[in-house]
Amino acid sequence: MRTKTESFFSLFALSCIVLLFSSCNPEALSVHDVEGEYEGKVEAELGGAPLGTIGVAQTVVTSPDNLKLRVAFEDLKVAAYDLGSFVVDCGVQYVEREGRFDLYGEPQVVFEKYGKLPVSVSGEANGGMIDLKLDISAPLNMKLEYTGFRKK
Repeated sequence: MRTKTESFFSLFALSCIVLLFSSCNPEALSVHDVEGEYEGKVEAELGGAPLGTIGVAQTVVTSPDNLKLRVAFEDLKVAAYDLGSFVVDCGVQYVEREGRFDLYGEPQVVFEKYGKLPVSVSGEANGGMIDLKLDISAPLNMKLEYTGFRKK
């Protein structure tokens, strides 16, 4: 016959095993899983008027630390505006139940021809896709949405 102490230890051991295996998520992403080269379309809105898809952009996504992603655009043009090359730093927050990162922030982005402008950032990323929305304030009054897929 079992004693109360034996039953308690058995229950405790079972609880530990359940917690050990339920707390591990082998499919959880790290920001480093999102790093890489991406290619995708850019849609634009200028002064409230949609311009549609304006072209294809190549980006490089890196993670200088575990708290942000850096998205580098090369030679981007929107209508008569040549934005050139620029880098957007995004804060990241992992959404475990959906296996993705939410991107956010209001960084100052330095554009080659327009200088430093405030940009509102939102979007999401996972290991194979990045969707980034940029709201660039005056003097450009431009919205960009970039949907890129990891290059193989």
